[in-house]
Amino acid sequence: MTERLETRRKLRAVVGVQDFQKLLDTCVLTEDEKTILKLHYIDGKNLALIGDTLGFSESTIKTKHAKCLDKLKYFL
Repeated sequence: MTERLETRRKLRAVVGVQDFQKLLDTCVLTEDEKTILKLHYIDGKNLALIGDTLGFSESTIKTKHAKCLDKLKYFL
């Protein structure tokens, strides 16, 4: 759990949309996972709203977000 918190902190520290996009381009993530991260960290949307936008439940988005964080910890 603390690794995910650290990864979230590092993601929030990424400055600029271009830097964030570069990070996403270097990672092996699905398009849905990239969209979730962009909406959450760039657009500032909460996970419930992202779920509504993408047609998933909030719990599904939370699970996908956690998996993204697990994948990203090696790239940050």
